[in-house]
Amino acid sequence: MYNDIIAGITIAGTFFTAGFAGAVWDFKRAQRKKARQAKQDAIMQQYEEDLQEKFEEGYQAFQTDLAYARKHSYSDNDWSMADVL
Repeated sequence: MYNDIIAGITIAGTFFTAGFAGAVWDFKRAQRKKARQAKQDAIMQQYEEDLQEKFEEGYQAFQTDLAYARKHSYSDNDWSMADVL
């Protein structure tokens, strides 16, 4: 009778230990995944900020070039009476 109780407790203890170890392992794996995702999010945020900054620089350069071209162009709307006569 005592052998059956000891065997049952041993089996229960083994399953409990395996389950507890599996739960700890899953928890640690989830923590590593969250940390990895946070690191990737930080990298992507920095990348998007840098990309937006370069886009703004390019847009400003485009606007500057366009303003210069408009300033030095002779368009159809710049006619005066001296040009007509």
